Amino acid sequence: MPASVVFPQANRGFTEWFARRPLPIISQRMGTERTKAEATMVGRPWRLAHPKQRDIAKRAVDLAVAIICLTALLPFYILIALAVWLESGSPVLFTQERAGLRGRPFLMFKFRSMVANAEQETGPVWAGTNDARVTRVGALLRRTHLDELPQFWNVLRGEMSVVGPRPERPCFLAKLDKEIPGFSSRCNVKPGITGLAQVRNGYTQSTRAARRKFRYDLHYIRNYCFLLDLKIMARTIQVLANDENAR
Repeated sequence: MPASVVFPQANRGFTEWFARRPLPIISQRMGTERTKAEATMVGRPWRLAHPKQRDIAKRAVDLAVAIICLTALLPFYILIALAVWLESGSPVLFTQERAGLRGRPFLMFKFRSMVANAEQETGPVWAGTNDARVTRVGALLRRTHLDELPQFWNVLRGEMSVVGPRPERPCFLAKLDKEIPGFSSRCNVKPGITGLAQVRNGYTQSTRAARRKFRYDLHYIRNYCFLLDLKIMARTIQVLANDENAR
């Protein structure tokens, strides 16, 4: 494994303390808060007592959603690719190395929303709100998150899940893990196209935002199940339809 994706071990005690902190900013309608009755029940929840079956069910949902979206949205893929090519030429797709499950690197696919070789002079940087490198078509794609559609191919390949923590670039993950103890523990599950942090906090553009996102990601990792994934998918559609948290 390249040195750039070898991350220090998370501070387990801090991570567990952080994960146990109350999350009042999470809506009860998201189904992420346990009732008193559930908290006093003897035994572990099914999702924790049967992790293998839970992960098999999650993979089955991922495959079904990826196949449906790749097939049903094919006309949109063609139109978006044509729009990108007409404005700024090729390549239409943009690939970038991200840290996946257990920190393993993979290439994540997106429709290109910036000029070609956007980081040739600046190096790896977070995209700003009014980034001059973003093209006109790219601005629309980023606002509507349509640039993320090719990631269903990553889901089909088993590198990503439909729902999960957003994958970070290895260079940013190493940096954030030093500034936010335990941040690399997000790699304990597959990264996702959407996630609890995205529908509640938007996309990360700074270390401060990453700290807020980390709390949501830890909460998801501790509680993810089929029902929670469905609620996050439904909330994602609502966010996109209302143009909320668009960055």
